[in-house]
Amino acid sequence: MKLPKSVQQQAAHWLPVCPVHLIADRDTLVLAPTAGLGLSLEEATALVDGFNRHFSEDGYLLWVSSPTEWFLGSAHPWRLAFPSLAEAESTNCRDVWQKGKDAQIWRKLLNELQMLWFSHPTNQQREDKGYLPINGLWVMKPQPWWQKWFG
Repeated sequence: MKLPKSVQQQAAHWLPVCPVHLIADRDTLVLAPTAGLGLSLEEATALVDGFNRHFSEDGYLLWVSSPTEWFLGSAHPWRLAFPSLAEAESTNCRDVWQKGKDAQIWRKLLNELQMLWFSHPTNQQREDKGYLPINGLWVMKPQPWWQKWFG
């Protein structure tokens, strides 16, 4: 399956991302293990729809290919360096946080996304069911699996 051409054309650059839960403490930010998030496709789509409504004027677009495989489209290429998800899970993200020329822009986007999704009905329902809310995105290292969506 490929990302529909109509979707591909909505952004010049696409970045593979994964929905995550970030645990904030006084001076730490811990990435919760993603295996237990239990995110459904319906929940993922609802969160992405909220993101797209909010960020469309800023030129950002999220697309869901599966509950854990998403793509972030933007007008500009992202110059970021993230460790792998496996390297970052259950560690202080401030020690492994994204680096690169666009790190400050990324943090601004992530902060706004966290505020947007904090009160999102999907996250409230997830918490009522005992699941962690989705409150962030982690940039995935380019892998062969995501190339199948483009072309």
